[in-house]
Amino acid sequence: MYISTQPQTTDIALTPENKEIVAATLPIIGGAIEDITPVFYRTMFGNHPELIADVFNRGNQRSGEQQKALAASIATFASMLVNPDAPDPREMLSRIGHKHVSLGITEDQYQIVHDNLFSAIVEVLGEDVVTPEVAAAWDEVYWLMAKVLVDFERDLYRSANVADGDVFRTVTLAEKKQLSDRVVEFTLSGVDFTDALPGQYVSVGVKLPDGARQLRQYSIVDTTPEAFTIAVQRGGEVSSFLMDNVETGEQIQATLPAGDLVLQDDDAPVVL
Repeated sequence: MYISTQPQTTDIALTPENKEIVAATLPIIGGAIEDITPVFYRTMFGNHPELIADVFNRGNQRSGEQQKALAASIATFASMLVNPDAPDPREMLSRIGHKHVSLGITEDQYQIVHDNLFSAIVEVLGEDVVTPEVAAAWDEVYWLMAKVLVDFERDLYRSANVADGDVFRTVTLAEKKQLSDRVVEFTLSGVDFTDALPGQYVSVGVKLPDGARQLRQYSIVDTTPEAFTIAVQRGGEVSSFLMDNVETGEQIQATLPAGDLVLQDDDAPVVL
């Protein structure tokens, strides 16, 4: 899944009254966003336990990486809307969009995030800070950002001629090759990923002993019309499970290739 354009952020603007409110409250909400996001994820996973089991990487949640990414994206997008000198976050949104399509995220899941995020904002800052007017202003920020991402992600899905979210494929482990004491090369057959661009990745999903399907992204090392290859380094739930439990002939899940950090097709020098 790849398109040459980035998410479209031009001609996106808050209503004048909401722009004024967001500008005034950005230091408060932006400053508290790292306190808000853990509450948000706790609330969302409590209401939707299937998301932490089947979509979100539990290791990233424990380390706080996912929370930091969300905090940065919302604050950066809001800054662009209220500060004409703020950088355009198109590259950031492009990375988010590619990650989303590699997980099969669909438009309806944005409503789930919205409801639990705004509940967390009120819980952390209180109703005296998050008045109905403040909530409405930040609501507009959220849905402007969501629309940019949904439109971009839909274009990515269409680039592969698939319906939104239809990215998971069943693949078979054809070969398992030990490269070092910590790295194993997996060749997975049953799909043709030869249209993947250098630098793209796939999400690999495995069913763990507790019943959760966990996902992790791996760069594509090589492709043929019948198979593709990834290199797995020990560490984390998914990588360790792949190395210790998945044997030749067994099936797992992999998504269509995604990722925007790709090698451009030109004659310019390349530094690795």
